[in-house]
Amino acid sequence: MLKTNPIRTKSQLNFLFKKMVEIKNKCEENNINYRLGGGSLLGICRTGELLPWATGATFHFLESEFKKFEEVFKEINFFDRSGGINRKGKFLFKGFVFEFILWYPGNNFVIRKKYKLPIEIFEGDYFIEFKNEKFKTFNTPIKYLEFRYGPDWRTPINSNIRKNFKEQDQYHR
Repeated sequence: MLKTNPIRTKSQLNFLFKKMVEIKNKCEENNINYRLGGGSLLGICRTGELLPWATGATFHFLESEFKKFEEVFKEINFFDRSGGINRKGKFLFKGFVFEFILWYPGNNFVIRKKYKLPIEIFEGDYFIEFKNEKFKTFNTPIKYLEFRYGPDWRTPINSNIRKNFKEQDQYHR
């Protein structure tokens, strides 16, 4: 049986959006290079909205930027509101999971666990506008979404696309 996420109310999705803006603004104020990704980017690109079953938001960092991120966000006690960030770069806050994904540079690739992406996906300044806010994202968002969710990312499906993504040899180390 597939586990399904609850459908979020507009109020809950507005709360998620406000937290995303808070994280984005703090990163930009401190010259921390981030990328919005995961389901947040998928929903914005697919429908112009956050997905109604959103569990949270995902931000990506290269290794050098993540260290700055941790320092700044610890200084403002950001994680203290949630009980802290765990080893996997996640923290819970009011029913949402905020995930901070760390990528390591390699030869022409960035690497995370079993995944690798072309380094150029992190190069350049690409933004996506959502509710009058500009979020930094990948070069290009479509290329990232194809890597992450497959070529049919625009079409919602009920299969385990993540499993398919992990099994594609070209994305493994």
